[in-house]
Amino acid sequence: MSSFVAALPMYDWPEVRAETDAQWAAIRDRLVAAGIDAPVVLARRNADLPAVPGGIRDAHGAVIAPDPATLPPDEFDFATLWRHPALLFGQTCWGPMQETGLSKEVAVVGQPDYAPYKGGRGTSYSSALLMRRGSASAWGNRGAPRPPDGRPVLPVEILKGRRLAFNEPHSMSGMIALRQDLEAAGQDIGVFSALVETGAHRLSIRAVAEGRADIAAIDCRTWSLAQRFEPAAREVAVVGWTGFRPGLPYISSRVVADLHEAIRNAIQDRPDARLLRRKLIEGGIASPDEIRGCTQAEIRQIEDRYGPLPDAYKEILRLIGHGAGRLVDRMEFWIYADRLDEVNRHGRSAMQDFEADGVSLPETGPVFFISARQGDYPTFIPASEGSDAAVFMMNGDRNTVERIHDSVWDWIMEFVRDAEYFIGKGLR
Repeated sequence: MSSFVAALPMYDWPEVRAETDAQWAAIRDRLVAAGIDAPVVLARRNADLPAVPGGIRDAHGAVIAPDPATLPPDEFDFATLWRHPALLFGQTCWGPMQETGLSKEVAVVGQPDYAPYKGGRGTSYSSALLMRRGSASAWGNRGAPRPPDGRPVLPVEILKGRRLAFNEPHSMSGMIALRQDLEAAGQDIGVFSALVETGAHRLSIRAVAEGRADIAAIDCRTWSLAQRFEPAAREVAVVGWTGFRPGLPYISSRVVADLHEAIRNAIQDRPDARLLRRKLIEGGIASPDEIRGCTQAEIRQIEDRYGPLPDAYKEILRLIGHGAGRLVDRMEFWIYADRLDEVNRHGRSAMQDFEADGVSLPETGPVFFISARQGDYPTFIPASEGSDAAVFMMNGDRNTVERIHDSVWDWIMEFVRDAEYFIGKGLR
């Protein structure tokens, strides 16, 4: 059992616990592959945190957080979590990092990608300013557009005299970013007639919808969650945006500083992997929750059966191995992990037929079949280690084996381009 703690509480709504667990499983697989003893289960309450008799102390011996064992067991005190010496992997907000001294106790080990969410770009995010529908929005129910340059959209005249609901004072998305943007525009938080602290973004949305407040600043990923799961979201509309800020960072305790570089390297995405995910979402091919990848354990099982695979293909499996929305018609194109055994049976049978017919085959050594079209036109790559691999297709009509791509990334991106075209034409 791992002695470390991991937690991803910032977007862990009850409705998406399974998604959060899957996210952690993917991260954990990479950490374990790097030799790090990461915990299997995420911490979600104070009782999940190891006791620290006498309280959590800083490098000078001063108590900076209570012993988790003294806190209500079924609640979750984020300030204690973030300062816990056993924290291997967690997520926080830049507000506490900048305003409560948290940056002295933890190291930033990564930044998530906010490109899938309206109001996000790369590792930057912004907050949607929400008001009750029809109350004062110049944009009506369409919502205020998000400028591509990341500048704030502040309808100051609409904000004046309103009641602001916010989650807590040290929240970058709920308070600090809005305050800073108002000050940059020659105003201040005093434009609001009252400040209503709610304790959570979700509760701020409800406060606005129910008329207990008039406006709230909600970070773009939370707003995306609210649109999926919070009924009160139907009663509010976007009237503005804060400017871009760095997204919520992944952190690790300074007590485990010797592991920080390994953690950073383990969770870092390839640039082309980020591009693939972004194009799937921005092209309307898949929503974030429709992009489902294989775990490291599943990828290892495939390699155990068929031999080593190039890094680029393993990254494709990690990202979309179980599905990517409308990328392909699953009945026609067999590219996902659930069909790979069938694809390889078809492919190996076809290769034996080609060999029996004297068809010239490329000298690739062992091969792994990555796709087929309803069982025909099996496509394969060399089953070997390396960064990338050429892609070959067996053409039964011509009785030939054709090299169709120099890179397995080119192969998957061709599917993306085709999907963008067909969706744009209304054909998929």
